[in-house]
Amino acid sequence: MVKKLSNQKRLVGEKVNFGDLCHKCLSKGYDDLTESELISLVLEKDDHDNSDHNSIQNLLVDEEFQLSQWGPNELMKRFRLSAEDSVRFAGIWELSRRKWNFIQGAPIIRNSSDAFRLFYSQLVFLNHESFHVALLNRANKVVHRWELSKGGIHSTVVDVRLLIKQALEYNSIAIIVAHNHPSGNVQPSQEDRTLTEKLKQASKYFDFTLMDHIVISGEHYFSFADEGLL
Repeated sequence: MVKKLSNQKRLVGEKVNFGDLCHKCLSKGYDDLTESELISLVLEKDDHDNSDHNSIQNLLVDEEFQLSQWGPNELMKRFRLSAEDSVRFAGIWELSRRKWNFIQGAPIIRNSSDAFRLFYSQLVFLNHESFHVALLNRANKVVHRWELSKGGIHSTVVDVRLLIKQALEYNSIAIIVAHNHPSGNVQPSQEDRTLTEKLKQASKYFDFTLMDHIVISGEHYFSFADEGLL
């Protein structure tokens, strides 16, 4: 059994309007929404349907609120939610669970060797250049990673603005970037050095730390951090 939701007692009997919730969320953010309002937002409900409102309140006051163990069928039976609402609500929980598991089990990057292992499997076998990014939190855990761009045999175009935009959205503290050299030459090109300096300055302006830029070629790698180039 898990604890009841923190503010459920004062929410019994509370009604909400979906349009007002959207406005409140856009103007003040999610932190200002109560748990009842968050559930209403997810299910796209307002106070026009008492049965929907009562279902939401039942979710909040139930002594055995254990979504981690319940799928949509169980939600339909216990709380009289529609099939559509049950699937949507259970899906949101599943997405949150997967994200939490990723954060809990996310790799910690302490040095260039850790960074190399993080990107190695995605880059080592490619016959074209690919540029990847990892965002880290204060504990140096990876909170998000993705392929930013890919190109030809010799180069790829990197949009620094998109990288910074993602870093801001994930509230990250540090950035690590990596790309491969299919040619077999692990030494960074002049374009690589220019891009790294550009990333360094952009990160500094937005209070991020560019921890490293890793160039991978086969079993070898070049670390801008290790070479004192950051």
